[in-house]
Amino acid sequence: MDVSSIIKASINVYRNLAFYEDHGYVSSESIEADSSEISNSITFETRYSKTTGLTLSWFGKPDSLLSRIADSIEICTNKKAFIKVKQKVRKKCSPEQALTIAGAGGGDVGLIIPPLLLLDTTPLPKPFSLHSVTMAKLDGIAIVDDLECYRVKVLLSNQPWVGTYFISQSDFLIRKFESQRKLDIPKEKQQGLPDDLVGSFPKTTCSKMWFKDLKTN
Repeated sequence: MDVSSIIKASINVYRNLAFYEDHGYVSSESIEADSSEISNSITFETRYSKTTGLTLSWFGKPDSLLSRIADSIEICTNKKAFIKVKQKVRKKCSPEQALTIAGAGGGDVGLIIPPLLLLDTTPLPKPFSLHSVTMAKLDGIAIVDDLECYRVKVLLSNQPWVGTYFISQSDFLIRKFESQRKLDIPKEKQQGLPDDLVGSFPKTTCSKMWFKDLKTN
């Protein structure tokens, strides 16, 4: 199969799912402006039903800003959405707002999958989705959790810009996603920013995201 056919087949599989569940894990490493390294990890769960909607939950450091704002979002088929902390509704909002909150961690909470599942619910931001691919190439076959997967390198229309999808040959579900983002602030732009702010920006961030224990029908 060529790369366009692989991407199209994967999109169609997610579009036609009545049920989806995963237990995911993401690890990320950032090289800061001072060459120091910061690592982080988050686990997440995605639960989707075409009749009820989608819930995305994540489990990171309890004292992190993202965990204090929310630890799950719920997007219903009636286009209502909720931001929750410890299973209690913190705010009612639009699906777009809920996805924006979940994406506050730089996409590190499993936002690869929801845009593929929620297309018929409402027009959602698709920065990490296969829908935002502008260029792609097939880069061979890789083994992920004992499964043979197409290794699809892509350019995305939004950050993280460069990514690699590992799409299972057997069912076209995404089993892994890797991304790399490099921040390069031009010197003329730096002059308008405080020194401590410029110095806090990471130079490079690399993330690896696994989608495990998949259940579908």
